[in-house]
Amino acid sequence: MREKPLDDYGRFARAADAISNGLGSARAFLIALVSVLVWLGLGPTCGFSDSWQAAIGTWTSVVTFLMVFLLQRSQNRDTLAVHLKLNELIAAVDGASNRLINVEEVDDQTLCRFYEGFQALAEEVVDDEEATRSRSVEEVALSDEDISESYPSPDLPWSEDMKMRSLSDLFLEQVGDLLSAEKQLVKALPRMAKAAAADELKKAFTEHLEQTKGHVERLETILDGLEKSPPRKKCKAMEGLIAEGQELMAEDAEEAVKDAGLIAAAQRVEHYEIAAYGTAATYARHLGNAEAERLLRETLAEEGETDKLLTQIAETSINFRAEQSA
Repeated sequence: MREKPLDDYGRFARAADAISNGLGSARAFLIALVSVLVWLGLGPTCGFSDSWQAAIGTWTSVVTFLMVFLLQRSQNRDTLAVHLKLNELIAAVDGASNRLINVEEVDDQTLCRFYEGFQALAEEVVDDEEATRSRSVEEVALSDEDISESYPSPDLPWSEDMKMRSLSDLFLEQVGDLLSAEKQLVKALPRMAKAAAADELKKAFTEHLEQTKGHVERLETILDGLEKSPPRKKCKAMEGLIAEGQELMAEDAEEAVKDAGLIAAAQRVEHYEIAAYGTAATYARHLGNAEAERLLRETLAEEGETDKLLTQIAETSINFRAEQSA
C-alpha cells in the first residue's frame, strides 16, 4: 500500500495549520518584537551577563526547532493541494499525457526524459502557428518501449460499475472514441496542410479541418443528449494513423511523391472514420435515437465526400506528378 502524503488528521493537524497561519500575522510579529525589546530592557538589570545573552539564544533555538515541523507539514499540505489542481488539469485536457500525473514520484532518469521532451517541443517551434498549437510531450519523449514499460499510462479500462452491459453502453463508448479521434485530427490537419506542396491539396486539408471542427461539435451535442460521459481514453487507432502520417512528413521525398503519400495517409484516416461513423449511426438507429443518427450520418456523408475529393486530386494530378518525378 502506498504511503499517504498526509497521514494525520487529528488535533496535531489542526494545531499545525492554526499555528502556521498565525505565524504570518501582524500580531505574531508584534509579539516577537515586544519579546526582543523586553529582553533588551532586562540587559542592564542582568548586568549583560552570560546567562542573559544565552537566554535569547536558547529561546530562539527551541522555537525554531519546533516551528520546522509545523511549517513543513503546512508546506506538505499546500504542495499536495497544488499537485491535485495540476493533476485535474492534466486529466481533463484531451491529448495531455496522463503520465505527468504524479510525475514527482518517478525516478530521476524518467524525469530527465520529460524535461528533454519539453525542450524538443520548444525547439520545433518555427512560426506563430506552431507556437500556439497544442502538443503533448508524448510525441517526442515517451515513444521508447523502456519508458512505456517502466511508467505505463494510466488509461484505465471500464471499471466494475461501468461494464458495457448493453448496446447503449457500447454506443456511448463508440461516440467517445470518435470524439477523441476527431480532436486528434483537428491538431494533425494543420501540419498536413503545411506539409503539402500542391495548392489543391492544401486547400482540401484546410477545408476538411473546418469540417472536422464541426464533427467535434456534433459529437459533443450527441453526448449532451445522452447525459452521460464516455470512458476517458484516447483513440489508439487514430493515434497510430496520425503517427504514420508524421513519419511520412519527416521523409526526405520529392514534393509530388510526398503529396501522394499524404493523400494515402489521409484516406486511411477517412476510411477508418467512415467505418466508425457507419457503425455508430447503425447503433443509434437500433436504439431509437433519431437525432444522434441524423448527426452521425451527416458527418458520414462529409467523410465520404472528402475521400472522393482526395481520390480526384490524386488521380487528376498528384499521382502523375509523382510518377514523373522518378
